[in-house]
Amino acid sequence: MSSRLRKNIPTNTSSALLMSRDDHHDGPLLSESEFHQRPSTDGKNLESQEHTFRNYSLRIVILKLLNFFLDRHDTFSIQHTAEVLIFRFQFTYAPHAGLVRKSSTVDGSVMENTIPKFHNILLIGDPQLTDRYSYKFLKSEFSLVSRFIFFICDTFMRKNFQSILRMNRNNIHTIIFLGDLFDNGRTIDDEEFEREFARFHSIFETRDSSIKTLYLSGNHDIGLERWPLQVLERFEKYFHTPLNFNYTINNYFKIIGINSMYLNQKGNPVEFISKNVDNEFGRNILLTHIPLFREGNCEHVDYNQRLHENARTRPLQQGEGYGYRNMLDSIYSLALLQMTHPIVVLSGDDHEYCKYKHELKEEGFSVYEHTIPTFSMLQGTRKYGYGMLTLDLETNTMQGIQVFYMPKVWSIFVFYGVLSVVASIYVILKFRSVWYYGMALGSAVWTWMLCQVWWWWWC
Repeated sequence: MSSRLRKNIPTNTSSALLMSRDDHHDGPLLSESEFHQRPSTDGKNLESQEHTFRNYSLRIVILKLLNFFLDRHDTFSIQHTAEVLIFRFQFTYAPHAGLVRKSSTVDGSVMENTIPKFHNILLIGDPQLTDRYSYKFLKSEFSLVSRFIFFICDTFMRKNFQSILRMNRNNIHTIIFLGDLFDNGRTIDDEEFEREFARFHSIFETRDSSIKTLYLSGNHDIGLERWPLQVLERFEKYFHTPLNFNYTINNYFKIIGINSMYLNQKGNPVEFISKNVDNEFGRNILLTHIPLFREGNCEHVDYNQRLHENARTRPLQQGEGYGYRNMLDSIYSLALLQMTHPIVVLSGDDHEYCKYKHELKEEGFSVYEHTIPTFSMLQGTRKYGYGMLTLDLETNTMQGIQVFYMPKVWSIFVFYGVLSVVASIYVILKFRSVWYYGMALGSAVWTWMLCQVWWWWWC
């Protein structure tokens, strides 16, 4: 990269790209007076930083393009323009350039890596690895189109996941996958399941034995009650996680993961909870892949309009079919809430973020459910992201949940496609020579290849 371009690189980009949301509890979740209420935040500072970064990077691109258009005597103009475009691509897509910012405390300040009092839980919903059964045009997993689609999707998730771990080094203590790890794990044979399992771990490799990872099953992993029990046993065997589990943090918090697809068989969630979970206020965190029953719209904190638009605004409709169930029924949902009295409910399946308040008026109890968005870019929504749950181990309270949205990949390709067409037309009209056009195209391609090799190796 040229020295002139390098001088324009901003030094602080860690909080510029991702849109974050510090969802706090608007009403008391518990009756105890010591429950820690999070101070509200309007998110204006982060929004301002994001706009500042975008204006700054756009200014760099405009200046370099003007230099290319006007300075005909500069033999390196084409090269500089190509470098700017690649630099813009790295800032927008490459994780090491600031794709993910560090976890923040509830007041918006950056959490230091050395603080041991907080326990951060990374929440990943519905990675749902795309396979040859996901779309009709993916007839063979070995075809060129299939390989390209798999490569783009897997690379996107792997780079983002590794960036989250790197930018939050020593600040992530537990990782929870909220189900639907595969798209067709319930139907593929053992040989293909083993390949998909290896593919999954190549994407979500932690390389840190101190991080505890919990895997919740989803309907795309084990199906519903009509599927054979061998599918359930296979999931438990490979992921070494029971379908219903109880995990303790700091000898206080209880993370309760339930198999919300098999509700009426032996070892169902109600039976498991009655035998293994104490019904105590302020301790339990309930995990369910399928959301609990809800009647109204999702509730949002409208302090960041961009995130407000990104979240689900329409009601989730009850529905059930071959291999899917939109939400649990009202009776079962009520039973789960009464048996656990959780401080928060975490779910997946819907692929879009939702914050919904469940109220048990007779008991004077209320709790928020957060449906975490999908982590994949190929699941029918342009709003993909992840969540971060923070627990205070000194006061044994839940600090809150943050939801992060990742950059929209397709807009990046559209941006570069338009620029490529404009640049090609300009070069042809200006020089009217295949030789100059070849030089411009070759320079851009060569720079792009070098940057991609460096990006791939460095990450």
